[in-house]
Amino acid sequence: MSTAQLLLPTAEDVQALAALALNPEVTPCEALLSLQGVLDFISDSDIFKFLFTEDPVHIPHIAMPDLSSKSIAGNFTKTRVEPGNTTVDSLSCHASGSYILVPAFTVNHTTYGFGIHMFVDTSANRTPTSPPSPLFHTAESRFVKNESSGILLKVLDSDQSGFITVEYSCMSSYTRILRSAATFYRNKFRSVLRSGRLDMPRVLSCISEFQTANQYRRCPICTRGHRSCHCTLRATEPRHPFDTIAFLKNMSMRFGKFEGVGGVTSYVNGKDRRKALLGCRYIVDGKLNLSKVEQMRSLVIEKHLNKANPLNFFVSPDMSDQLPTSSTFAPTDTRAPSDILSELLLKEDEKKVSMALENHDHALYLWDGNQTCSDHSSPPTLTQQSFFPMANDLSLLIPSTQPYTSTAMQHSQLQTSSTGFDQVDSLVSTPNNNDTDGINTTTSNPDELLRLQKLEKRKARNRASAMRSHLKKKAFIDSLKQELHRNHDSILHLRSREMMLRKENLRLRKLLSGE
Repeated sequence: MSTAQLLLPTAEDVQALAALALNPEVTPCEALLSLQGVLDFISDSDIFKFLFTEDPVHIPHIAMPDLSSKSIAGNFTKTRVEPGNTTVDSLSCHASGSYILVPAFTVNHTTYGFGIHMFVDTSANRTPTSPPSPLFHTAESRFVKNESSGILLKVLDSDQSGFITVEYSCMSSYTRILRSAATFYRNKFRSVLRSGRLDMPRVLSCISEFQTANQYRRCPICTRGHRSCHCTLRATEPRHPFDTIAFLKNMSMRFGKFEGVGGVTSYVNGKDRRKALLGCRYIVDGKLNLSKVEQMRSLVIEKHLNKANPLNFFVSPDMSDQLPTSSTFAPTDTRAPSDILSELLLKEDEKKVSMALENHDHALYLWDGNQTCSDHSSPPTLTQQSFFPMANDLSLLIPSTQPYTSTAMQHSQLQTSSTGFDQVDSLVSTPNNNDTDGINTTTSNPDELLRLQKLEKRKARNRASAMRSHLKKKAFIDSLKQELHRNHDSILHLRSREMMLRKENLRLRKLLSGE
C-alpha cells in the first residue's frame, strides 16, 4: 500500500467532516482579519528573516538520532463542502496528511524550529489559473511559536507544488483554537518578500487560497465541552535557549482531537472567486509513530541528496541564516564542544588547558539532555552569555562521557605544563648526565622522584581548581551584565510607553477643553 493511500481518509471520516460543515455550530473566522494577524506577527525582523529565508532547512536538524524524543507529531483531515451540495466525493475535495515539529532554539520566549510535512491533496485544481498540485508530496517547514501568546506559525515551502503555505494558529483557551492557512503562488510571493513590503494589497495579489477555521475539543483539565469550560490557559516559559522541555509542555496543551468548521476562499488576481465551507479535524499527539517518523525523515533526506552533494548538507559551514539577529543569541558554531571549550580556555591562559582537563572530581561531563538542554547533531554555541549562566557547576563544561585520567606521559605529550614536570618526565625517559640540576634515574632516590610527582599533581589540581573558580566568577559577571542589558531594554520600553501615554493624555485634555 502506498503512502498516499495510507494518508487518505475513510468514507466515514469524510461524511463526518461534511456533516460538521453542513451543520456548523459557529461561523468561520473573518479571512482578512486573520490574514492581517499573520502579517502583524511576521512584522518582527527576526521572525521574518527566519521564516522566509530562501536557504533550505539544514539536514542535521532532521537527522538527529533522538528526533522522536524532541518532536511533536500531528495529523489533519479537511473536507470541502460546496454551497448547496449535500453529497461529498471523498476524492475531489479532500486533503489530509501528517507532520512533525522539531524545536531548534529559543530567543525571548519565542521558539524557532523546523518540521517535516507529508500530505495528500486530492483537490488538485484550487483555482482555474493555478497549476495542478501533485497527489502526494512532502515539504519541509520552518515554524515560530510564541510562548506567551500561544501563537504557532508554520511556513511550508514546497517547490514540488509551486506554492508557499503559511499556517497560523492561536489557542485562545483550553478548548478553542483558531486556525488559518494562506496558500501563495511561490514565485509571486517570493518577489514580494524580497521587496520587503508586506501590505495587504500586495499580499492579496499573490494569494491562491485562504482557509480559516474555529476548532474545539473537550477540555483536558476538567473534561467539559467548550461551552461549559472555564479553565485558564497557562504557558510554561523556557529557562534557557535550548530548553526543549518547555516547548514540549506548551505543545502538550494542544494534544487531542480538534474538530470544527471553517471557510475556504479561492482567489484569482487578488479577487475572491469561489467560496465554500470546510469541515476539518486536527489530531496532535506527543507519542510519535517511529516508523512514520523514519519514513518522513528518509523522504526529505533522499530529496536533498538527489539535489546536491551529500557532504554539503551534513556539515553546515554557517548557521547564521538559521538564527535571528537578536544580540542575545550568538550564531551556532559547528565545531565540537571540546574544541570550543579549548579555545575559550586558551584565551585565558594557554598553559593551563591540560590542568583544566585534570580529573580532580571524576565528574567532567557535558550538559545532559535530561536536564532540559537540547542535544543537537549540529552542536549549540557554548558562549559565556548563552551557556555559562545556565550551569551551576562549571565542572560540567568538559564534554566527556568517560572519566578522564591524566598521567605523566599524557602531560608530556600535551606539552602544556609550565612547571618542571616536563623536565622530570624527559629525564625519566631519556637520562641526561650533563644536566647537574636534573634527576638521573640511575642515581636518584625513587622516594624523591615519587615525592616530586605527587607535588606536581597537587599543583595541577590547585591550578585546575583556580581555573574553575575564575570561570565561575566570570560567568557570574557575564550573567549580571546580561541581566543589566535586559533591564535597560525594559526601561527603554517603559519610557517610550510613558511618552505615548503622555501624548495621549494631552490629546484627550485638548478634546475635553474644546468641548
